[in-house]
Amino acid sequence: MLSVAESVFVYRWIDPVNSDVHYSEVAPNNVRYEMISIAIKSPSVDPEAQRRSAEMERYTDQRIETRTRRREAEKLAVAAASARKVDCTHALDWKARLKSRPGPKMLVIDAEGNARRMTEAERQKRLAAVRQQVSLLCTAEN
Repeated sequence: MLSVAESVFVYRWIDPVNSDVHYSEVAPNNVRYEMISIAIKSPSVDPEAQRRSAEMERYTDQRIETRTRRREAEKLAVAAASARKVDCTHALDWKARLKSRPGPKMLVIDAEGNARRMTEAERQKRLAAVRQQVSLLCTAEN
């Protein structure tokens, strides 16, 4: 197996005050320095280890994606259940109003925006529709 050699550069300088030798990856300011190249030999890489590592990374990515999808689905389910509960409450409220009041006591707004009294036939028709909504939207826990 071939290995790759890389070079790293370091800076060497002598402290003018106490003559200490320093090495750093950053060039010093206002001091004469020498740049030294150091060859670093990379360890050889086993192709089987690379394959296993890539496979493990794909597996991990798939698990993260699956978990993310499941969490998003759970959030949507909670939001849908909450919306259904609100819609159920509105439908139950309408049902109670329609049952307790005769048609002529209820006002409706027509397509032109004019208010008028509801007929008993309209009330019965709307009550049937609201009962159907209640049966679709409301569960035992509502």
